[in-house]
Amino acid sequence: MSQIESLETRRLLSASAIAKAAIQNDPTVVADRAAIAQHQQALSTQIDACRALAASDRAAIRLAMTDGRATLLADRQQIRTDRGNDAALATDRQTLAANQAAAKAAVDAARATATTHAADCKSQIQADRETLKADRLQLRADLKAARTNQKTSVRAIVNDSIAAAGDGTISDAEVQQLVTDLDAAAAGATKPDPQTVNQLATDLSAVIKDGALSTADYATLATDVQAVLNSANITPAEIQAVVTDVKNIFSNTNIDQGQLLKIGQDLLSVYLELSGLQG
Repeated sequence: MSQIESLETRRLLSASAIAKAAIQNDPTVVADRAAIAQHQQALSTQIDACRALAASDRAAIRLAMTDGRATLLADRQQIRTDRGNDAALATDRQTLAANQAAAKAAVDAARATATTHAADCKSQIQADRETLKADRLQLRADLKAARTNQKTSVRAIVNDSIAAAGDGTISDAEVQQLVTDLDAAAAGATKPDPQTVNQLATDLSAVIKDGALSTADYATLATDVQAVLNSANITPAEIQAVVTDVKNIFSNTNIDQGQLLKIGQDLLSVYLELSGLQG
């Protein structure tokens, strides 16, 4: 493939909706987004819990202060009542001093608990945010890897298809190379059945051997095939876009409709198998 053709393939990949969908539906990328959603929910839950705990701690401080004031007010009222009774006053003053110390200790304890909770919450929230930051960095790296893998897979399919079609015949070795390329393109956690991949390679070989397709056609077809081979999370609407692409690619060729139908059936078989819809 020439440099110009390579750039054209790259442009088609960057513009193709199904290519973008295939990248977004890459199992690693899907797992990354699930982790981000899970950790974002955990962070939100943690923040809500910390806010509720802070409100509870503030209420506990206010209650300790209120209870202390009420106790001390009663103690002072008892002192006024016992004026003239030296023995009772001595006891009342001891009680007041003890309750003053207890009231202060209760407020201090409530404030210390609030401080500890606030520190723990700050630490946990910071840790959760760091986890989310790491998740997003991982997603960025995995998106880049998925794009690279897609380009590598598509270029291998395009290059080998063009080479195979160059002399107007497709040898068994060239069919097997296409099988290898297709198998490598299936990067998902769930792989299509090897027999299905072999059949797809055979049927593709039958329609490309006349060399009627342009590099852009090969790139579009390869991109669509790569997307279907990783279609566990691709929607029916996106698969319909593949069907439309295949029809458009071969609309100006002499390809027999029966052969075109075989390719469509092969792609549908892969999709149904990977999406779990196959009966």
